[in-house]
Amino acid sequence: MADHEIYNMPRRQFIGCLAGGGAALALGGLLPSAAEAAAVATPHPHAGQWDERWLRRIDGRHRQVFDAVSVGDEMLIFGVNYIDTNKLAYDLADNDITTVIVLRHMAIPMAFSDDIWRRYKLGEMLKVTDPRTGKYAARNIFIKRRPGEMKFPDAAVDLLQQRGVIFTCCSVAVTVASGMTAARAGVSKETAKQEWIEGLLEGITLVPSGVLAVNRAQEKGCTYCYAG
Repeated sequence: MADHEIYNMPRRQFIGCLAGGGAALALGGLLPSAAEAAAVATPHPHAGQWDERWLRRIDGRHRQVFDAVSVGDEMLIFGVNYIDTNKLAYDLADNDITTVIVLRHMAIPMAFSDDIWRRYKLGEMLKVTDPRTGKYAARNIFIKRRPGEMKFPDAAVDLLQQRGVIFTCCSVAVTVASGMTAARAGVSKETAKQEWIEGLLEGITLVPSGVLAVNRAQEKGCTYCYAG
């Protein structure tokens, strides 16, 4: 696909690319063949390869996971609302509440640094406008927000992290999205993926997939909420 075609594609087509990510990765040689997988198979093939410390942080009496699939404020507002109403209604302490937000599918750009947004022109691709400039965002507008830029107080990724909210980011979506945007930055898909991983915001955990993270959070006792 030509560079200009990637950046002019409708959002629905981009969603389709992410949804078909597993097949695309396999065809592109980024996932092992069945024979290769069998050759290295162990009872726990991913043991030690993924940071699962975030799961140990799910220890509150009340636990909720928000499943976020789109770029936007919804999951941030849901997170604030969940924490604040628990405290106001029941006079709960921070350690009574665990909030997990899983960024997957088209929500993953919210997990990345300003440099990744600028270098890979994510604002242009996703049609996200910077409220400070009125132009396509060349920075992550969901962090370091000014009070007037938030519909709810504390509705920003970094501010919610300060309140103990756990964020994870889908590795499958990272592979697909970084590969799609590599040509725009003039780098290979492999380089793009590495740069994206290095550009994850501090404290956000890369997970094998977003759907897996939602499942693991539920296994740890979180109730499920679709966050848009």
